[in-house]
Amino acid sequence: MTLTLLAACRPGEEAEDGAARALDRFYNQEMTFDVCEPPPSPGAAKPKKPWPKVEYECARLEVPLNYEEPDGEMAQIAVLRVAARGEKPVGSLVLNPGGPGFPGTSFAPQAAQAWASSPITESFDLVGFDPRGVGDSTPTLDCYTDAERENDAMIASFDSGTDDWTGQETKQLYKQCAERSGGEDTLAHVGTRDVARDMDVLREVLGDDGLTFAGTSYGTRLGAVYAEMFPAKVRALVLDGAMDP
Repeated sequence: MTLTLLAACRPGEEAEDGAARALDRFYNQEMTFDVCEPPPSPGAAKPKKPWPKVEYECARLEVPLNYEEPDGEMAQIAVLRVAARGEKPVGSLVLNPGGPGFPGTSFAPQAAQAWASSPITESFDLVGFDPRGVGDSTPTLDCYTDAERENDAMIASFDSGTDDWTGQETKQLYKQCAERSGGEDTLAHVGTRDVARDMDVLREVLGDDGLTFAGTSYGTRLGAVYAEMFPAKVRALVLDGAMDP
């Protein structure tokens, strides 16, 4: 009996239960899809290519900016859905085109057009989303001025093998990103694990017991991290062009 009581009173368990209950309002939210304009290509006012001729609808998903503080500031995730062609869809197929930093809302219609006669579009709603910090989601990262972009400022702060960043240059980029993107809290909560948690909220709100996900390039990292964090919530993953974890 003593062991049972001790096990039932583990330190921090009550706080964990409280945090989970605080997230219920996000998992239980109703996401309303409606007619929308084509999402812009990154850095452009209009799509650079003719927009795929498929029907789609858009919505916004509310999530906490910091999952450790669910009653604090919120983020909004832009979501676009192309409905399944069949009458009895299996569920949703969530897509991520990579990056990190590529918007998924513009990717879903392209995939729908490419798979127009595929069993995939017969059986699944194709769902693209702009990860937090990206595209039409808010907050959005904005690290460079227009003038800096026109002068070919680097848009990736990781080591790509072409340039070496000094410590001072990295600090300056961080400071500028924070000033233009909503502060240090924003930068602290736009990582892969934050996006994976957003995907789990999205899965639940879409009505799927398990996540069906297809990711390419960086999207393979995102899918792998989701599977690590929510192994019981994975229905199927397709990871194409996998990154070395």
